[in-house]
Amino acid sequence: MGFVFAFLSVFSLYTYCGYHKEMELNPNSKYATSYTDPSVYNKRGLANYNAGRYVEALRDYDKAIKLDPGYAAAYSNRGLANKYLGNYANAIKDYDKAIELNPNVASVYNNRGLVYNELDKNPDAIKDFSKALALNPKFVMAYDNRGIAEDKAGNYADALKDFNAAIGLNPKDASAFYNKGLVEDNSGNYADAIKDFNTAIELNPKDIAAYYNKGLANYSSGNFAEAIKDYSKAVELNPKDASAYYNMGLANNNLGKYAEAIKDYNNAIELDPKDADGYNSRAFSNNNLGNYAEALKDCNKALELNPKFVEAFYNRGVAKLKLSDNSGACADFNKAAESGVKEAEEAIKENCNK
Repeated sequence: MGFVFAFLSVFSLYTYCGYHKEMELNPNSKYATSYTDPSVYNKRGLANYNAGRYVEALRDYDKAIKLDPGYAAAYSNRGLANKYLGNYANAIKDYDKAIELNPNVASVYNNRGLVYNELDKNPDAIKDFSKALALNPKFVMAYDNRGIAEDKAGNYADALKDFNAAIGLNPKDASAFYNKGLVEDNSGNYADAIKDFNTAIELNPKDIAAYYNKGLANYSSGNFAEAIKDYSKAVELNPKDASAYYNMGLANNNLGKYAEAIKDYNNAIELDPKDADGYNSRAFSNNNLGNYAEALKDCNKALELNPKFVEAFYNRGVAKLKLSDNSGACADFNKAAESGVKEAEEAIKENCNK
């Protein structure tokens, strides 16, 4: 689960229906002075945008711009609609034009930076967020977004500075704490990451991603019992989170709780039956419980889904060996060893060179 980006939208003062009726039935009203007033189309575009009707919003912004080619706000708003429709190239063109017409609006740079991020143009995104902050040094969203871009570039120290700046301006910014936690986790500072995720959860107790990523940080720290608590909360909030069940299974495996791990893998597989990792990890637990026939089935399924899954070859070799299929076991160990699985090399020495 990734970062939380922040964009700035302009909210309409009137409802879409109000604009529509005024324009259709009474174009000379105080809200819709005439069909030639571009601001009316821009406002209706905002109403459509805020209602999730992005195609309709585009039509309104097109009309506003046709009526007034110098209408900077309409270009900016059309850029937002194009972004949500995945029309990134058009969104960039809109923001470029808006900036050409009015180069002093911080939110336009912020929003163009988000599009550059979608296009994996990280340096351009950072430049735009920096320009937004030069125009408005208290722009919390831009600090958040630049921090995410800096983290993506591996500039962890700069990312942390941005998130700390965002938190300094708004200590209740749950997303800043969450994103800061991700940077700490990426830096290997798991204790600090856990603190940040805890704060994010305190501010937003229903933040599934914060629980999930805190689980990852606890797991990386070797705090498997705490990780299980975090994943349990994540699946409580979202019972269809296959990855949380899977990671909970890994944590139970590390605690030697193989039966519990199998239950977790069962849930993960039910939700995502095409994930080879789930079958392979369940095979590992079944091998440890002596359920070799079940382990063999799981490995076969994992290899059906991913024929190059070297760990599954090793786990299947273990199951075959216990089921007295030495030749089959050695064939699997050899395949695993060819890809550098050390355990397979040891198994070959002990069982296949006699």
